[in-house]
Amino acid sequence: METATEQFDAPGVGGVSLDPPIQALPPQLRQPLGVLIDVLESNGTGLIITIDEVHRGAIEDLRAIATTVQHLIREGREIALAMAGLPASVSTLLNDHVITFLRRADRRDLAHVRIRDVSLALWQTFAEGGVKTQPRYSTRPPRQPVATRS
Repeated sequence: METATEQFDAPGVGGVSLDPPIQALPPQLRQPLGVLIDVLESNGTGLIITIDEVHRGAIEDLRAIATTVQHLIREGREIALAMAGLPASVSTLLNDHVITFLRRADRRDLAHVRIRDVSLALWQTFAEGGVKTQPRYSTRPPRQPVATRS
């Protein structure tokens, strides 16, 4: 982990230097995201970054992304971050000593989602946006299960 020296001086009294540990922000990520958000905000919108299959093996990359997003949020930029992964990987990320701000995230544990429900949600979203498609599954509510004799 990198450190940055912060100097605090009081004329006539003295000064102090601190070397707090910080996560180095990769300029190659923060600068282009800032430029992209500038364009999006000028058009009345923002940016959402989605990451599926969060994996503890990619913790350095996730730290870089999450830390950059944290700084952009602090600047009041229109940005959001949504991540998904298996519980053990999400837990590793939430317990990371560098990106502790993720502990304040709105965490949702998802149960099994039926393919029919996903298909309907996508179809409805497309329809609301004016895209004409045919639903793969029925748009009617599911039937109640029928009891059978064995």
